[in-house]
Amino acid sequence: MKILSIALALAVSLAVCAEEESETAVKPYPFDFCIVQEDEKLDPDAEPYAVVHEGRQYRFCCKDCWSEFRENPAPYVKKFKLLLEKKNEEAGSERADD
Repeated sequence: MKILSIALALAVSLAVCAEEESETAVKPYPFDFCIVQEDEKLDPDAEPYAVVHEGRQYRFCCKDCWSEFRENPAPYVKKFKLLLEKKNEEAGSERADD
C-alpha cells in the first residue's frame, strides 16, 4: 500500500510538472542575427550562445554579446520588441500585397 501511495504521488507530481512546463513554453528567437550586434549573422551550424529571459529566447553571436545582455538586458529587450514589431508589420504588408 505504501508503494502504491508513493507511485500515485509521483505520477501526480509528474503530471503537474508537465502541465506547468507546457504553460511556460519558451518563445523561440525569430531572427538570424545577434540582438546585441545586428550586423553579426548567427551561424546556423554553430552551438548558439543563448539565454531565456522572461519566457523568450535571445541568441548571440559570441560570448561577449551574451555577457553584455546578461549584465543589462533592458535595452536589448526594448530593441528586440521594436525589431519584432517591424518584422510583423512587414509580414502583414506582404500578405496584403498578395
